[in-house]
Amino acid sequence: MKKNSLKLLPKALFVFFLCQGFKANANEFIQNYETPYEDYETAHQLDNIQGDSISAPDFNQPCRRFCLPCDLTLFGEIIFFKPSIDQSSYVISSIDNIFEGEFYPNGRRHLNPTNYRPALRLGFSTDLCNGFDSFDFTFTYFNANYSQSKQGFFLFDTIGWPGNGAQAPEDINYSGIAKTKDRFRYYTLEAVLSRHCITSCADNLYFFMGLQYANIEHKRKSTSFGDYPTSGDRRLVDNLLLVESNFWGIGPELGFNYQYVLPCSRSLEKHLSLFFNARASLLCSSSTAELSYNTQRTLNTEGIHVKNDHLWRVTPAFDARLGGSYEFSCFCMPSLLEIGYEWAWYNNCIDYITGYDVAFAGDSLDTFSNLSLHGPFIRLTVEY
Repeated sequence: MKKNSLKLLPKALFVFFLCQGFKANANEFIQNYETPYEDYETAHQLDNIQGDSISAPDFNQPCRRFCLPCDLTLFGEIIFFKPSIDQSSYVISSIDNIFEGEFYPNGRRHLNPTNYRPALRLGFSTDLCNGFDSFDFTFTYFNANYSQSKQGFFLFDTIGWPGNGAQAPEDINYSGIAKTKDRFRYYTLEAVLSRHCITSCADNLYFFMGLQYANIEHKRKSTSFGDYPTSGDRRLVDNLLLVESNFWGIGPELGFNYQYVLPCSRSLEKHLSLFFNARASLLCSSSTAELSYNTQRTLNTEGIHVKNDHLWRVTPAFDARLGGSYEFSCFCMPSLLEIGYEWAWYNNCIDYITGYDVAFAGDSLDTFSNLSLHGPFIRLTVEY
């Protein structure tokens, strides 16, 4: 028994000193506790009354933010997105390459290039009054069109159904012009719960989880116009191809945000920092594809028109941002300016109907393509 008591003695002393330290820290916190703004004003007025003089308010003093139960933060952002997809070729420009009466393509596959176009992002954030959690809601919208054309004497279309080429008869090149137009329409809605997990003099780490809804549409219109030689005369080529892909998905997302405050700005009211954040989503999604095709071959008919049933699947998505931020005060409201670069990626979200052999008119398949969006952004945040 005595031996067990000796073992418990150090533990008891440790608990005793721990309690004493906690009590001392609690007393110091109470003594240094800042009086709420309303109590401060009341006490100040009482002091003035007891001193037989009431002093006028000093309007030269710096303005003081009222402590609201839950702060509201609004933000707006402009992003210059550049979209890209896997299936962007529309025509081959070739040289004269005939062997035993057969023409074979020998040249370059031409793409419809994209460039940076503006997108808009709006949202708000509110603290959950515990000092650690916040709720964010974000809406992003992007809509852009891209066009391209190519003229030549030996053109082969790389898209179209049925047949490998969009001209008739199949596998015959034409002399003329090929045009294509791609339209991208993309928007998302995100509701995210964020928690401030780690904070220090320079490092801040946030983890968040939430829900994302994404809608992605891609439409392509391609035309081929010209003629091709056959049996001593020339026949007209006049083709119109329309393809459309519609995708929507909803699902959970997880991510983190890391912020590093630069040492040179720690002692200043205006902070400079670097940040990196990333998030991943799994979307329960539905996609449909549609194709319409009219050529000289389909004259006096309604042409070719096919549409897929809804295809349900799970689609992964990823988003990352890297940049810097500048914290300042605007009309006594905390504000934040962020500049950086963003990458967004959605796996196999664009669906095409593709045919590859005219001998079997119904023999077709679906070709899937990833959508990638990336570009610089600038964001302004204001807290009320």
